[in-house]
Amino acid sequence: MDPTIAPRPKPPRRRACFGPEVWERLREDYLAGDSAGVCSARYGPSVPSIRRRIWKEEWTRRSVAAARDAEILARRDAELVGIETVEAEVEVAPPMTPMEAARAVMDEAVRLARLGRISEAAATARAAEVMARAAERFGDGGGPLPPAPAGENLDDAAAFEAVRRKVLGDLASLPTGEGG
Repeated sequence: MDPTIAPRPKPPRRRACFGPEVWERLREDYLAGDSAGVCSARYGPSVPSIRRRIWKEEWTRRSVAAARDAEILARRDAELVGIETVEAEVEVAPPMTPMEAARAVMDEAVRLARLGRISEAAATARAAEVMARAAERFGDGGGPLPPAPAGENLDDAAAFEAVRRKVLGDLASLPTGEGG
């Protein structure tokens, strides 16, 4: 090589930049079970780049499951705080007749059923039925359901009765492990 001729400089190395949308789709596919190689072929980043990001951002199925569990527990805790607030309000409420208490418990069963917590709703509905029977024994009310308040719409009372029967019917159809 002639020392008077300078060597040609290497061209600058090109680095591909991928946007957050690409990385998010790549992350979803990786967590769904695709390998880093498959994700590299599909989206473009090199396998070492993908593995570096997996390590750096902890894209393990275990860490994602732990984050989802924490989110579920946080939602449940927030829901429990709401229930505790309702219980605190009931404690300071004026005294109820046994039939009014049975109706309040059945309302709670309906609320739980709407949330999809069928086993809790069924247990609460059973408690409401026991309370209604006790109210009958004490001479408060004339049937298994508390009478509807005077101003209540009859359609609301019918809907309430239909939901009550559905909750109690769902209890009978549940497996013994779920229904208690």
